[in-house]
Amino acid sequence: MKVTLTTTAKTGGLTINEIMFGSNPIMDPCGIPGALRWDTPGSFRNKIGTWELVLHPEEKIIYHYNFVSD
Repeated sequence: MKVTLTTTAKTGGLTINEIMFGSNPIMDPCGIPGALRWDTPGSFRNKIGTWELVLHPEEKIIYHYNFVSD
């Protein structure tokens, strides 16, 4: 799946792309129509955890972007 984001959505640029390419998306479990969710293992500031990303690829809206350490 290829998703192209607008410049506004690219503020996390490389990180967002790595999250998207690092795991397979699922339909948003919270029920946002058309939104996809990625939960990708990774690290941030020397902590291991999971990157969470929820976005609507057609509307180019990021609803959730977070790192949760284990």
